[in-house]
Amino acid sequence: MYQLTIPGIPLPKLYVVSTNSDIELCRSNSLPFVIWRGKRENLIKLVMYPYLVKMFPEIKWRQVLGVTPAQRQLIVEDPGGYTIEFGEVDIEHGFAGEDDNLNVSSIAEDYRTFDGTCHNEEANRSLDAWVGDLSSYVNIETLQELNLLPAFMGEIADAIRKNIGQAMAWHSGYNKKTRMYEGNWKDEGVLPNLIILDISGSIPRGIAATMISLIETLRDNCEAELIITASHSQYWAANEPLPDPKQIRAMFGYGNESYDFMNILEQKIAGREFGHVISFGDNDSPIMYEDWSRREHPDQEHYEDFIKKMSSTRVHALHNYHTKYADTCTGYLRWAKEICPDAEWHSSSDWCKIMKE
Repeated sequence: MYQLTIPGIPLPKLYVVSTNSDIELCRSNSLPFVIWRGKRENLIKLVMYPYLVKMFPEIKWRQVLGVTPAQRQLIVEDPGGYTIEFGEVDIEHGFAGEDDNLNVSSIAEDYRTFDGTCHNEEANRSLDAWVGDLSSYVNIETLQELNLLPAFMGEIADAIRKNIGQAMAWHSGYNKKTRMYEGNWKDEGVLPNLIILDISGSIPRGIAATMISLIETLRDNCEAELIITASHSQYWAANEPLPDPKQIRAMFGYGNESYDFMNILEQKIAGREFGHVISFGDNDSPIMYEDWSRREHPDQEHYEDFIKKMSSTRVHALHNYHTKYADTCTGYLRWAKEICPDAEWHSSSDWCKIMKE
């Protein structure tokens, strides 16, 4: 038997029991309890389920968490629960009856005897009703600490953390004074990362809405710069404040474009070295790829300068999150794939199967 707690979230008192002796102990001491014989983390998933659905309605949370309808019917038994016959409790004035005539004090002028209890089994409640509304306490940081965010976010962050660890290199040398080979760890420098998010109309609405809600946390985890693209494209440096999700959706529309995106590549990305470039999108691509190997161009001098700048860009790892095809490069990642064909390649289309279209 243990008391259910979740770090950072003020739960009402609730004990978790699994044996008959624990049940009797709670009843005899008027302790509220729920019968649960599974893992503690799975019970926490059940508690958090309503708030996950509220925060990210487009994610298939039953599938992600493995929650069954039967588990959602958990009942909290409250042996110390009492019912009030004539209405709700008014903390300041006592009982608030349904009828004003009942809202009076009853003074006994002689002895009165009573039998039984005011405890009512109807005081028992569903797990959701017992926990109450936790919306003001649940945020993405809390969900991240509880490992309740989609798995692909952790996978990307883990890959980047691994490379950050590898950036520490051992440098050895011969010390003439000690006549020994010595060395030390030296930070070779952590490379910047870049995320590209396509939220145009061809991306299923549920996927786009979920990614807009998650992008700030994902960017923070990866310490990444960000490009969002749809009817126009916009760049944010790492740690630069982002608009809230509703503003982002309103800012970008549902079209596709290439002009802004190419300017961002030229002004913010070209000629730099990146550890990871991460792209979420589909086949839609800016028109630049049709011109990549073209010999003639309306603005030939500028175009050749652009190609020269882009060709000097270096990327060590590419993370390709296509909405449909795992073996297809997303349209807005093609520039990196063509420039750096030998970059470490990670690709998946399973990531969006947890999301409603």
